[in-house]
Amino acid sequence: MTFEDVSIDAPPDVAEADTEVYVHIDAVLHGTDGSLPNGELVGWGYGLTRQDGGSRWLVSNQGVG
Repeated sequence: MTFEDVSIDAPPDVAEADTEVYVHIDAVLHGTDGSLPNGELVGWGYGLTRQDGGSRWLVSNQGVG
């Protein structure tokens, strides 16, 4: 699957975040498996979790919501 025309909402203030943040994006998706609309603008997001009590952030989940 590919993403085009990606726009990212204002980034979260990770300096103020405890251990988790959510980042919302809008994108046009291509090559989907049918579970998401192909060639249409879709809202999507990624949950990021702080690792090792420091500045390393990993994607912990994804989806709408």
